[in-house]
Amino acid sequence: MFFWVQLKVVWPSIVAHLVVLWAVVTAGWYFWTRIHTNFKFKIMAPTVFAFTFSAFYWCHFFVTQYQNALFTQAQQVEQAKQQQAQQEFNKQKLEMIKAVDAIALSPTAITPEQKTKFNETFSAFVKSPEAKNVVANNLYTAYMCQKFFLEDLQAALTSKKFAKSADRAKCETYDGTFFGREKLVAPDMARANDESVQVAANTQRLPASDAKDTKQDLEKLKTSVTNQEHGIQNLKSLFE
Repeated sequence: MFFWVQLKVVWPSIVAHLVVLWAVVTAGWYFWTRIHTNFKFKIMAPTVFAFTFSAFYWCHFFVTQYQNALFTQAQQVEQAKQQQAQQEFNKQKLEMIKAVDAIALSPTAITPEQKTKFNETFSAFVKSPEAKNVVANNLYTAYMCQKFFLEDLQAALTSKKFAKSADRAKCETYDGTFFGREKLVAPDMARANDESVQVAANTQRLPASDAKDTKQDLEKLKTSVTNQEHGIQNLKSLFE
């Protein structure tokens, strides 16, 4: 099938190549026999040579094309396998992050049974101390950056001024590859966070808040910060 498809495409080139080659070889052989009279001009010699050389050339061409096609197909299959494996890995990573959130933000302390189940379920991410450290450090950094944002909201409500700590600003520079994005805090999220802090400073209320006054918003934030700190402690315990 491969050779038939290729032949239908290149047969005009094959014919043209054969004709031109035959003409050139025949002309060359003719002039050679005119110069060297001890050789007789016979049309069969250049014809056999032209057909033989052309057949060899095009056989080599088809074999090379076939090998290239097989190589390309093998590459595509391998790339598809790698992409599928990467997609499955990313899916498992997302499930792991959700599981960590559920465990870390639980109001109760982490139990040994939870740690064991987590390590068994997501063994691909914690199979070595190095791998576990990568996961733990990335998640710990993300939790801390969320805490810095909540603390800036508190500061804005209290001082009636825009607040952006050095720690929160630094969070916007961290790499986000682990979470599938360029930065840990994507630029649009960083702008949204700044806008939220600015609203809190200007209105003395949290964005979209249903609290009666600033005091209630501050109480909510205090609870959120406490919960975040509890989550950070649970996170540390989970990866110890």
